[in-house]
Amino acid sequence: MPDATTPVAAFDGRRTVFALAIDGEPVSMTLLNGVLRAVTAERPVTRLILEGPGTVVRTLMLSLADALSLAIPEHGLAAEALWLADGTPPMPRRRGAPALARDGLSVHAAFRHIIGHLTGVMLHLAPPVADVASGPEPVHQMRVAVRRARSAFSLFPPVTDGAAQAAAEGLKRLGKMLGPARDWDVFMDETAPPVEAVLPGRIASLLRAGTRRRHQARTALGHYLTSPAFRLLTLELAWLAAADAPEDTAGDLMVLPPLPEFAAGILQRRWKKLLNAGRALDDLDDPALHGLRLKAKRLRYAAEFFAPLSPEKPASRFIRRLAVLQERLGLFNDTTVAETLLRELNGKPNHAAGLVLGFTAARGERARSKIATAWARFRRRDPFWT
Repeated sequence: MPDATTPVAAFDGRRTVFALAIDGEPVSMTLLNGVLRAVTAERPVTRLILEGPGTVVRTLMLSLADALSLAIPEHGLAAEALWLADGTPPMPRRRGAPALARDGLSVHAAFRHIIGHLTGVMLHLAPPVADVASGPEPVHQMRVAVRRARSAFSLFPPVTDGAAQAAAEGLKRLGKMLGPARDWDVFMDETAPPVEAVLPGRIASLLRAGTRRRHQARTALGHYLTSPAFRLLTLELAWLAAADAPEDTAGDLMVLPPLPEFAAGILQRRWKKLLNAGRALDDLDDPALHGLRLKAKRLRYAAEFFAPLSPEKPASRFIRRLAVLQERLGLFNDTTVAETLLRELNGKPNHAAGLVLGFTAARGERARSKIATAWARFRRRDPFWT
C-alpha cells in the first residue's frame, strides 16, 4: 500500500446557507468565510455562491455588488490552498481561443462555454495589464480576448437576450480602453523603430512624446481594470456563462438548430461576405481594404470558435491561411493607425511625423503584392465546414 497522503493546506471556517425569496422565486445564498492555512502561512478567504433561477440570481448579484466589492475568483479554493502551501502560482485555467466539445453541445451551451472561457482569460490577464511595467504582450492578449468575446455576442444573437446588454456595453468600453494602449505599443515597438534606425535622432522628440502618450494610455487602462466597472463586467459575464437557456416571449425555451448546423450557417455567410468584398482586390482603395480586413477578422474568430466541430487538419489549414491574409491586411492598415496617433501628438503634420508616415505608406504599398498572394492562397482553400 502507498504511504498515507499528508495534507499541505486546509480551509478553516464556517459555511452558512441562506434561503431567500426574490419576486416570489427561491434562491440559495451560501457564504464560505474563514482562513486557508498551510504549515507556514495563512490567508483569509470568503466565497459567495448563489443558486437559483437565472434572472433572480442576477438581481441578487447586482444588489449585493452595490454594497460589496464582489469579484469573480480566478482560481478555486484548492488551487489557492496549494499556492499558499508551496508558493507556486497556479497556472491560468484558460488560454487562447476556447475549444468546443465536438459532440453533445447545444447552441446555448456553446455560447456559455465561449463566454466562460474568455472571462477566465480576462481575469488572468487583468493584473499584469494593470501593471504598467509588465510589457505589451498582456495588453495584446487581453484585446484579442475582448474582441473574441464581442464576436461571440454577434455570433449568437438568439441566445443573448436583453440581460446581456450590460455585458456587451462593458466589453465595448473595455475595448475602447485597450485600443489606445495597444496602438501605442505597436507604434513605439514596431512602427517607429525602423525609422529611427535608418534616420537616427531625426524623430527623437516624436519618440519622447509617444513614450509619454503610451504611458498615459496604459495608466488609464490600469485604472479601469481596478475599478468597480470592470468588476461588474466580469460579474455579468460570469452570470452569462452560468445562466439557463433563454425563453421566448411566451415563456417557452427557444428552439435552435443543432450546433454543427448553426455553426456552418454562420461560417458560410461570413465566408461569402469576405469573398464578395475581395472580388476585385486590385481595384480596392484603402477604406475598402480596411473593410476586407474586418471581414477577415470576423471570419477568423468564428472559424476558431467552431473549428473543433470539424476534422482538425482542414480547419487548421483554413485558419492558417486566413491568419496570413489578416496579418498582411493589418500591415497595410498601420498607416491609418499611425496617422491617427501622430495627429493626437501634434495636431498637424510636422517633419518627424512625415518621415514616419512616409515609411508606413511605403511599407503599405509593398504589402499590396503580399496581400494579393495571401488572398489567392486563401481562395484556393476549401471551407472546412462543408
